[in-house]
Amino acid sequence: MTYEEDQRKIFNSRMIEAEEKGLARGMKKGLEKGLEKGLEQGIEKGIEQEKINIAKNLLKMNMNIDDISKSTGLSVKKNKEL
Repeated sequence: MTYEEDQRKIFNSRMIEAEEKGLARGMKKGLEKGLEKGLEQGIEKGIEQEKINIAKNLLKMNMNIDDISKSTGLSVKKNKEL
């Protein structure tokens, strides 16, 4: 093998390694963003569910629907559905 061929193989090997590292970093960033977004959505869903649970309890206590809406932030329509 000539010196040039040897250098070309080393160069190609290093390029492949660099591409793999770059891809791994990109995948890691994508995974982190996905996990963060999923966590945010889960928290939002939990908050919404808790509002619904509170509204149901207040409805059982015969509280006025308008007051329930003001207290929970749920719409009057949503409270009537419950």
